[in-house]
Amino acid sequence: MPDGVLKDENYWIDDGNVVIIASDTVAFRVYKGLLARTSPIFKDLFTITHRAKDEETMDDTPVVRVTDFPDALGRFLMFLLEPSYDLGKYHTMAQDYGFLAGFTRIAHKYQVDSALAFSTTRLLKFFTPGPGWVDAQSWSNRWASWGHACKVYVGLSDAIDAISLFQLIEAADTLPFALYLCCLCDPVDLRNGVAREDKSLAQVSDEDFARCARATVALSWECHAVVQRTFSPHDRWGDYVWRYTCKDGGKCKDVVVRMSNAQAVDRTAYPLTDLFVRIDQREVVPKAYSTLQYALCAACRGKILEQSVISCRDVLAGLPKFFELEKKAG
Repeated sequence: MPDGVLKDENYWIDDGNVVIIASDTVAFRVYKGLLARTSPIFKDLFTITHRAKDEETMDDTPVVRVTDFPDALGRFLMFLLEPSYDLGKYHTMAQDYGFLAGFTRIAHKYQVDSALAFSTTRLLKFFTPGPGWVDAQSWSNRWASWGHACKVYVGLSDAIDAISLFQLIEAADTLPFALYLCCLCDPVDLRNGVAREDKSLAQVSDEDFARCARATVALSWECHAVVQRTFSPHDRWGDYVWRYTCKDGGKCKDVVVRMSNAQAVDRTAYPLTDLFVRIDQREVVPKAYSTLQYALCAACRGKILEQSVISCRDVLAGLPKFFELEKKAG
């Protein structure tokens, strides 16, 4: 047995006809034909090994060495070799981002589309929130409920790794939200990188770091501007609203104008997590709203909150422009 190599407890099949050694530490003895039929990359690896004159063996079985993280390769082999795998707990239960990201990289490397679909479906959903993602919840509550809905546990710093992952699998639609989450990370982590499950370092490129640095400034201003647009009755609302919605004979219009004027001169710094949060659920509730909200009738107050959600959704839809990711015509 090669020095420092341990037999995997789950995938050392006594009559297997190939040994795969991952990262020079863990050996898997499996059936060559099953893997070759599923993955063209494994098929090529086995062909090259078979032709080698100085073929390495372990327990009289041909050896193929790969650089993959042993835990991730073990999960990948389980998917390929056990048909019920994708119907079991790994498919129905929420998984950590690191688990799915590692699985995705191996599935992409070995070109197994079914495995790639298994691991990417929930990641793609999490990182491409639609308009309905902006609702009446606080940031912390929505973060938890969104992860539950997508069946994935994601930490903010996972977004740093997600950038390179989605670039690898060419999932461009996920990048605006992933880059936004990078803007929420500790700047030191964003610059220096964070450790993956296999202890390798995940880092954003210089180009993407610059995107985040520029966008952070613009998004900070947008945290203020999105509130201002919520309080712009002349731009957003017509006379119909004041005449037929307001239960106070249209007097609420003057209150909203006062809100708008107060917001225009307010220089409160809002956290970036408030950007997509309805004004009454923000970590820092705008003073213009908190001090004047009860001067509005219930109907107009509801209209303001509705308008706040619409304004936030508009920003979400326009997120690519903040990171210079707008699709070019033609």
